[in-house]
Amino acid sequence: MKKHHFKRIACLLTAMLLLVPGALSALAAGEEATGSRVVVYDAPAGFDMRDDYVVEVSAGGEWLSVPVCSALVTRGRKTCTETFFASVDLEGTMQVRVTPKQPFANAEIRPFSDGIKGTAENGTLCFEVDHPCQLSVEFDGDVMHNLQLFVNGILTDAPDPADPDVLWFGPGVHTVENDSRISVENGVPILYVHSGQTVWLADGAVLKSRIKPDRGAHDVTIGGRGIVDLYDWNTWEATDASITEAFGIRISGVEAIDVTGLTVSGVVFRNATAYTVCGQNLKDARFENVKLFSCSDFADGIDLMSAENIEIRDCYFRSNDDSVVASGTCWFAVGGCRDWLVENCVFLTDCGHAIYIGGIGKDDEICNMTFRDIDILDDYEDSSYYWGAIGVNSCDGNFVHDLTFEDIRIERVTKGEPIRLTVRDNYEKKNTPGKGISDVTFRNITVLSAGEKCTVNGLKDAKIRNVTFENFTYKGKTIGPLNYRTAFHTMKNSENVRFSASYDGPLGRLLNYFAALWNRLLDLFGA
Repeated sequence: MKKHHFKRIACLLTAMLLLVPGALSALAAGEEATGSRVVVYDAPAGFDMRDDYVVEVSAGGEWLSVPVCSALVTRGRKTCTETFFASVDLEGTMQVRVTPKQPFANAEIRPFSDGIKGTAENGTLCFEVDHPCQLSVEFDGDVMHNLQLFVNGILTDAPDPADPDVLWFGPGVHTVENDSRISVENGVPILYVHSGQTVWLADGAVLKSRIKPDRGAHDVTIGGRGIVDLYDWNTWEATDASITEAFGIRISGVEAIDVTGLTVSGVVFRNATAYTVCGQNLKDARFENVKLFSCSDFADGIDLMSAENIEIRDCYFRSNDDSVVASGTCWFAVGGCRDWLVENCVFLTDCGHAIYIGGIGKDDEICNMTFRDIDILDDYEDSSYYWGAIGVNSCDGNFVHDLTFEDIRIERVTKGEPIRLTVRDNYEKKNTPGKGISDVTFRNITVLSAGEKCTVNGLKDAKIRNVTFENFTYKGKTIGPLNYRTAFHTMKNSENVRFSASYDGPLGRLLNYFAALWNRLLDLFGA
């Protein structure tokens, strides 16, 4: 699936001011002739907003100011710093103006696949957006203090605030001190959710609490346009010891155990100090248009153990550990993962894997997963043991098979490898290798920049088999059977690794045979 490119639409009529009724308390600028409408939500009362960027949007008429928030991020688990984000809802086309506090010489709008080219004038970057997306606006190559602009679709499915099964949080900051629905567990605020309930964070709502569906609950929804804010449980130094000592427990944004039918959509998670979404024995879960930031150790994005029938769509994850994780038996979770679809997502991983499959388990099967139409803006990892923006690891007796990665654009790997497939011991539990990796397809993969080459490395009695690379481009070169070492460190203990750049016809088949034989000899002699 290719993202469509932006088209420029001339705005010919005067815009009219629209008011979003009811609890939305937002302003929208519209252009009737083009059908365009943009909704800007008010800043949450009592919440610290930032002036590092001035963001303005227009659907063809009046320019509206967009509130800007901050979050903590880090690079390689060092001292945290601030990044920034802003959100709007859009139908049709809007113009955007971004003015950073500091002067700039150059600017980029990523992902590059969106094809957005801004123009700079008098210290302001101007560009056009015509569909929902998640953008990183970067000035002078600064990815740490960038502006993340989240463009949502127009919200049409807000529940009835009077519904007894709806936990409605309106504009403002909700804490254990001012909201009786929030409890305290081990000194940490927690919102318990029962089967059939919906947690709704209206625009301008900030919930300073983790969310925990009852164990064994079903049909739980978490949605809206608000923020689940755990920022206060982070420190600027943000070391593992300081957080644990100060707060006694790591805090997830959502902790779901033995839950069937979980839906999370639309909200922003700000700086959980553990896995932002931690799921164990999870079935039939949907994550859509979720945005998250983290800077603490082990603050993964969505980390699911023993999870079946999972969909993750249209999300933006900026995590200080792995962004999306599928693993097996651990803690309360028993069994493997299967039947996943992750698509149309943007990952910026400050320390860890963007995608990590199979790293924990106990003789589990992890299979039937598709990852497609994904942009990895950057991936950084200090420890070479955990390299791999896309990491597939068979350990703890796990067998990993039937995975598809397609239409994935890896824009940059600052430190680490773009792709790593390995069978090995678990880092924490030695002498527990996996059973192997089989039937993996990489289709339409583009790596623009990477610090290291890729790795395929099995074991003699647990090999990596039947891996296909179709249209794999590495730093501008199409990788085939004769030049695959341009993109790979090693390809050991593997069988039937194929490249679509193979040659056709009788002569081609002969060339392919000798290419495979030559590479096999290199593998045997460790070249």
